[in-house]
Amino acid sequence: MHLDTNRSLLGDLHLAPPPTGPRSTSDREVPASEVRRAHGPAIPLRCPLFAYDLPWALLPPTTCALLARELTESAVVTSLLDLDVDEDRPADLVMCPYRPERYGVTIDDLSRAAFVDLRLNSEVGDGSVYTMDQLRRWDHRADSLPDSTVITGSRWPADVASPDKLGRKVEQLRTLAPQAAIFVAISPFHLQQDLPNLLAARPDGIVLRFDLDPTSPSVGNLIAAQTAACRRMIDASEAAGIALWVSAPTTSPLDLVKLLALGASAVSIDYLVLHNWPAADPAPASGDPHASYAHASALGHPSAGAATATRMISPIIDTLLNEALTYVHGLGVAHYSQLRPHMLACIDPTLAKRTGAMLVE
Repeated sequence: MHLDTNRSLLGDLHLAPPPTGPRSTSDREVPASEVRRAHGPAIPLRCPLFAYDLPWALLPPTTCALLARELTESAVVTSLLDLDVDEDRPADLVMCPYRPERYGVTIDDLSRAAFVDLRLNSEVGDGSVYTMDQLRRWDHRADSLPDSTVITGSRWPADVASPDKLGRKVEQLRTLAPQAAIFVAISPFHLQQDLPNLLAARPDGIVLRFDLDPTSPSVGNLIAAQTAACRRMIDASEAAGIALWVSAPTTSPLDLVKLLALGASAVSIDYLVLHNWPAADPAPASGDPHASYAHASALGHPSAGAATATRMISPIIDTLLNEALTYVHGLGVAHYSQLRPHMLACIDPTLAKRTGAMLVE
């Protein structure tokens, strides 16, 4: 099990000293939070974590179902489709990824999901939207396509004439999935341009996607600044207070606490799962974030698949939450919901201004 409690992608931000004076220690349990919906009852959440874009297509469907169930039983909202798993599908806390082209989505996905995620700007590095592994998992007709095939996608759904008409799409999804909270996912690079139109569509939440290389210089500062900016824009709008989920390449309890302080309602644990997925010997090549998945799939080794997933992932999640809660208490508050930007500190005036962190001179 690997959980680096000291590493922080947002390393230029530090936890500020707690305030002096008496502190209440009577309530140390983190209360259940919830995602409010514009129509219908709120959806309760037990922890501020979600699994957003795990490479399900690289593992056997039975293993995918086991891993997905393990995540949801740990109260982690998990994004996947019926076609990613076998018939033994988890029933609760599932998010349906609804891309503009709708590949892989079935009506069962929409009718059973607790969350629906309308993914905009969902490109990967080569300009494609779907991998060949995904297409072959969802549609056996793709078996005849060469590996070099690139499936490009649209920024907006084909049935949305313009960004200001996005509200009709959100309402359509509410009709198709009346039990679900409707989220819209965007990249961080056009917030000023895109976010007002998205908020006007009245979704129940926003997913801010940082599909970034965590080794790039200053990537942590970009994630921090754009998360804070997105929260400020949300709270200055008529949609004030709606959920903001942040998908970023973070693995540490420190990053979880910092992003929650900056305004995130939940943080993805994709990198944490991928870095701890058990691979059989020999070890996979370094540099590929999905290498251990691919290696486990190729070998079909029991210790690298279903039998080990349920023993390894839950303890890691428990450790992450316990460590994070220790930092929360060290800031002088009892709940994640009480974290605020001023509980962070930095020496960079620009970063302090962009995030709301306390400037240390």
